Amino acid sequence: ERVIWKRLADAGKCVELAPEWPKSYVRLSHSLNDLEKYEEAVQACETGLKHEANNIGLKAQLKEAKNQLLLSKLKGKWHGTVPPELGGYDQELEFVDGKTVIVKVFEKKVETRMRLNADEDPAHMDLFVPDAGTETEIYYIAKIDENDVLHMCSPSFENPLSRPRNFEGPAHVTLKRGPQPVDIDDETKAKVAQMSEEEKVINYINEALEIFPGKRLLPYQTDSEQQKNEITLLNIRFQSDNYKITAKYGTDIETLIREYLLGEKAPTSSAVVESVNKLKLKMQEACLLPPDDQLDSFRKQQKEMQNEEASAAAAAAEAALKKAETKLEKSGVPSLENEPKKKTDTESLEKSESPAPAKARSDPFPMLAGIALAVAGLAIVAILLSKKK
Repeated sequence: ERVIWKRLADAGKCVELAPEWPKSYVRLSHSLNDLEKYEEAVQACETGLKHEANNIGLKAQLKEAKNQLLLSKLKGKWHGTVPPELGGYDQELEFVDGKTVIVKVFEKKVETRMRLNADEDPAHMDLFVPDAGTETEIYYIAKIDENDVLHMCSPSFENPLSRPRNFEGPAHVTLKRGPQPVDIDDETKAKVAQMSEEEKVINYINEALEIFPGKRLLPYQTDSEQQKNEITLLNIRFQSDNYKITAKYGTDIETLIREYLLGEKAPTSSAVVESVNKLKLKMQEACLLPPDDQLDSFRKQQKEMQNEEASAAAAAAEAALKKAETKLEKSGVPSLENEPKKKTDTESLEKSESPAPAKARSDPFPMLAGIALAVAGLAIVAILLSKKK
């Protein structure tokens, strides 16, 4: 840090001796950036541009300073609710650094890459969302207002590949600082805590039955784009409502019901059997669960997918360890190669930098995530799923 302060002093002296020399302002701004004095770094560039408005170096440094300023304000967690037109679900965004945003929806997290250009007004924010082994780019605009509220606006259904120009319409979302709060009051918590497991299961199912829209919740390839959009929104609203039920009764109850539905466990009473059968029928009507004669193959396919995901995760962890060891070796630190390792079932897998994408599903039924239809868990899930093919 002492070196940076010296560079700052030298740059300040340059500005004092040669106030019309653009490079002195570039150096000054760069040093201020290194000291995390981002607003002053922006001001230094703007002052320099008054002397030479078209200087390429100053323009590039101004863009970098503006990016760093916005990133410093964005860093951390933000939460908000998507408008009803896009599903009305709660979301949480965590800006980890200048390149990574972790999006959390329905307790599912997805790590996305980010590209920021704060030199635009409003700022351009592009998120690169993992999508079946590739990435889908979503074009946002973003700003933080005087009340410290983050505004983000994504493309519309009509123009999913076009960046919006202003913060209007259902794709405009506002977020507040901090993690998404749990919206369960103490009275409800106390009431649920007094229930038996059977009562929780029956109450969970009764509430779940009320949120089904009476239509299928899975789009088919033969559907028109409009039909896919409508079904996607129904799906998201269903998941949002179901997530609230899960938050109320707990993921252990959700998991237990899932096991009842798939025949992995036997219900404990005739009342539970009756409730589970009602839910199964509703889910089959909504295309969230296959017919009874296909449940065995569905269970096997689920297990295979879970094993593939576990294997891919283990392979990625092994690759990350090797990468870390290589870095340590280059830095002169002894390798961890001789350290004892935990044995896994994936030692024979080929090592790769990232997990292999899951195989494409050939059946028309989605994999269950508890009771709800599984989705990517993205703040922009409605736009992602409705993008033009």
